Order: sequence, then structure tokens, then C-alpha cells
Amino acid sequence: MSGVGAWELFVAIMAIVGFCITLWKFFEHRIEKARVDSIKRADEAHTVATQARHDLAAYKTHVAETFVSKLGLSETRTEIMGGIRDVTAGLAHLSARIDAIMDGRRNDR
Repeated sequence: MSGVGAWELFVAIMAIVGFCITLWKFFEHRIEKARVDSIKRADEAHTVATQARHDLAAYKTHVAETFVSKLGLSETRTEIMGGIRDVTAGLAHLSARIDAIMDGRRNDR
């Protein structure tokens, strides 16, 4: 091989190696950019999930403080109905006493 042919072969090999290195760096840069972007998105998703968990806990607390459970509602209903029965019995007794008083006045006349 002559000096010129060897030199041309060397330049061709160097061009191919340079192209391969450039291609390698290009893909390496793209992979690194994708990795950084995925880390950023994962952090954002974690932040959103943490906020959602906090909001759900606050909502559960609000519901527990505001709304009544079925058992509590049943107990309250039982107490109210018992009070209504007591008032009804008291009114019936009062009505009987008023009737007795009125009968006593009628007999006195």
C-alpha cells in the first residue's frame, strides 16, 4: 500500500470513528435528557399524590365532623321518639286531670 492509499484509509477510518462517536454522544445526550425529564415528572407526580392524600384526609375529617353515622342517627332518633312518647303520655295524663277537674265542677253545680 502506498503512502497516499494508507493515508486515505486512515482518514476514512477516522471519519467513521468520528461519526460513531458523534452518534454515540447524540444518543447519550438524548438518553440523559429523557432521564432528567422522567425524574422531573416522577417528582411532580409524587407531589400531586401527596397533595391528593392530604386533601383526602382533610375531607375525611370534615365528613366525620359534619355528618352523622347511621348508628348515631339511630340513637338520636330513639331518644327523640322516647321524648315524644313522654310528652304524649304527659298530655294524656294532663287531659285526664282536666277532665276530672271539669267533672268535679259539673257535679258541684
